[in-house]
Amino acid sequence: MRQQLANRRYAETFEFDHDNVPFTVTYGRNVRDQIKEVFINGGKIGSGLEVMINDAATLISLALQFGVTPRELLKSMRRDPNGKLASPIGLILSDMVKNDA
Repeated sequence: MRQQLANRRYAETFEFDHDNVPFTVTYGRNVRDQIKEVFINGGKIGSGLEVMINDAATLISLALQFGVTPRELLKSMRRDPNGKLASPIGLILSDMVKNDA
């Protein structure tokens, strides 16, 4: 069952670059201080990258609200031949794992 979030909730925002593209990420937390939603902006407005990153944020948020943990999502992310996370989504999920209650 999907966890309904309060209308007003704590949020935190940070920025980072991946492959010379700036990203802005905002996490929303529930009353138990767990990350339950994410908003991601990156790429030029209207670009394919922006659309994909926004859609990914929506899917991650829904998964979190249905009880999937950031760690479970992170396990499925693609890595490069050296084992480094290959996408900004993987980096965001890694950060979530470090910062989730």
